[in-house]
Amino acid sequence: MGVSEQDAFLSASSYLPDAIREVVQALSPTSRDLVHEIRLRADAPLTLSCTDGEFYLTRSGGRTSIRQPNVLFCTSADVTDCVRRLCDFSLHSHQEQWRQGFVSARGCRAGIGGVVVTEAGRPVSFREMRSVCLRVARTHPGCAKPLLPYLLQPRPSQKRPPPRKERAPMKKADKKRTLISISEKSFVQVCCLLLGLLIVSVVLTYVVPKGAFGTLPNGDTNYLDYIRLDDKGGIPIWQGLLAPILVFFSGDGLSLFMLSLFLFVVSAAFQVMNDVGGIR
Repeated sequence: MGVSEQDAFLSASSYLPDAIREVVQALSPTSRDLVHEIRLRADAPLTLSCTDGEFYLTRSGGRTSIRQPNVLFCTSADVTDCVRRLCDFSLHSHQEQWRQGFVSARGCRAGIGGVVVTEAGRPVSFREMRSVCLRVARTHPGCAKPLLPYLLQPRPSQKRPPPRKERAPMKKADKKRTLISISEKSFVQVCCLLLGLLIVSVVLTYVVPKGAFGTLPNGDTNYLDYIRLDDKGGIPIWQGLLAPILVFFSGDGLSLFMLSLFLFVVSAAFQVMNDVGGIR
């Protein structure tokens, strides 16, 4: 490895607490070149993630894959000290970074874990820092060399034919436009409902007792005096079935016709607004 690789390791390890930094920087140059991450966890051994595996660091500066009694342990104070060094002893100035779980420093990038205080779902401060992962910047010369022929190769020009203007097919609903669109099923259901009401009304004329209210001396209706007319029977069945037509020939036929016409115009207006997208 070149000198820049050694500088990257020394730059990343410079943010460690003094006691830990002295042991880490005592590694041999060959071991330094293999380190990609330096991991600190509160109340846990310091871990080095290397090219050839993960190792603990002994107090004498040696690497070991076995957790021995003489391995270098980190405390909660060590983690907090490392984070403060990464933030130049100003957590507030790096607030937007550590809210996302990392801090970018000179020569490395560090991931931070711990317990935070949130406000409206966003972290505002650290309650307890539990871990730091220092990533050592490494270069990989030539890793993109196999891709160069594909990146530098000129792309052939392709002439696309002009898009054809095709007329959209007319929908079946557009061919037969009506002022008020009612499905056949709804129409049959409404007719059956009205016919049922007419039949019930005719039957009630034979079941409900017939009669009339009395009249006061001044000509007003006396609702307290009810005179039964048992001699009158129910209306003929044909008259009940034709009532929707015969009603227009009664004394109130003209008023009823105007009311029906008004309801027809209002329903047509709503149908027009629905077709043009005014009602959604």
